[in-house]
Amino acid sequence: MTWAAIITLVVGAYLFKLGGVAIGTFQGRASRQQLCEQDLAGPEPAGSDDTDVSTDRLFDRLGQLIPPAVLFGLIVSQTVSTEGMLVADARLVGVGVGTVAAWRQAPFWVVLFVSAAAAAAVRAFTGIA
Repeated sequence: MTWAAIITLVVGAYLFKLGGVAIGTFQGRASRQQLCEQDLAGPEPAGSDDTDVSTDRLFDRLGQLIPPAVLFGLIVSQTVSTEGMLVADARLVGVGVGTVAAWRQAPFWVVLFVSAAAAAAVRAFTGIA
């Protein structure tokens, strides 16, 4: 990869992150303004439509779930693929053991250590790279 491509990707990633922060700040300001307007208007009449609020909460929750799902997909694709082929090797065992450790709420350093140790043990005892 050339330096121009690397610099372009770095600048693009930074601008993308900066745009997300700007949008989040704008949305936060807008929601605070709506809350202030609702306080000034008083209580809503009985039987008012809450669909906008529930839809906003649904999209907020879905937005929170997207980054972990993308990260999980990247981890799986890097674990079980090599040069376009599916491969089950020591990496898969390491990720599996690390997943169990994370699920059991082990500290991050423990998750890393047991993952690496499991993958190393599989490589040492089976000869599977």
